[in-house]
Amino acid sequence: MGEITLPFQLKEGTTAYAAKVMANFNALIGKLNQLSVNGEIVGDLEDFLSLLSASIEQLVQAGRAGNANEIRVADGSSLQEKLDSGDLKGTSGEVSVQDRMCYFYVDEVTGHLHLVARDDVDADAYHINDQGHLIYTIPDPDNGLTATDYDLGQVRGPKGDSGDMSRTVYDTQNRQTDIFSYVDEAVSGIKTREYTCLLAAASWVTENSQTYCRIELSNLNASSKFDVGLSPSATEEQEAAFEKALLKVSEQGAGYFILLQRSNGVTPSVDIPLIVRIYP
Repeated sequence: MGEITLPFQLKEGTTAYAAKVMANFNALIGKLNQLSVNGEIVGDLEDFLSLLSASIEQLVQAGRAGNANEIRVADGSSLQEKLDSGDLKGTSGEVSVQDRMCYFYVDEVTGHLHLVARDDVDADAYHINDQGHLIYTIPDPDNGLTATDYDLGQVRGPKGDSGDMSRTVYDTQNRQTDIFSYVDEAVSGIKTREYTCLLAAASWVTENSQTYCRIELSNLNASSKFDVGLSPSATEEQEAAFEKALLKVSEQGAGYFILLQRSNGVTPSVDIPLIVRIYP
């Protein structure tokens, strides 16, 4: 729309003739009824606003590439230029370190539930109650005297039909035998040989993304059935290192066996005394 020029200039203190007022008014009406864009007449004010709305909708369309180059901001630059220069980026947010992380796993050999945790995790906050539920205890942050228990669910396996095992007497052949005493006597009759050995911290090797330690034991052969446990003489530090290593026997041969550190395990930094039980 070009400049609007009024045919008459009305001054203070002079008589405003109706003809001059109407001439000025008609000049305004005529200009508003013949609005133009880039020299092309588009119609009246209503037509102009409709055209403007359609033009904006055509330029800014969801899902159409290239919009950012066609949108201008107050300083005359395009939205794409603002994006490229980083002017539209917000300030960096705060980064928090996730601490007090832990996880549980079930030992494949013993079936025991193990807690693996960072040093800043209170392992005593977890316990299993008499009903077999894992309980997490959170102390009161204000005074530390009261605590809240959260039941994380039952960790025991599902129970099947107990049958006769709900009694101590297993009576399939009318022998009235106490099954628990029978098992105790049978186990005590198994002759095992126990040997001590040392899991040396300096003996760990990492190859092909696996960390392992070879332990020499002259009484072992390639077909021996045995298990490995922590010696009762181990210190708390050695016990913690043993638990965090998540050890597994991966290979055995004449006079040696290999302990493998499982994934997510921690390589022991201290020597650990072990007991090897060899079965007949």
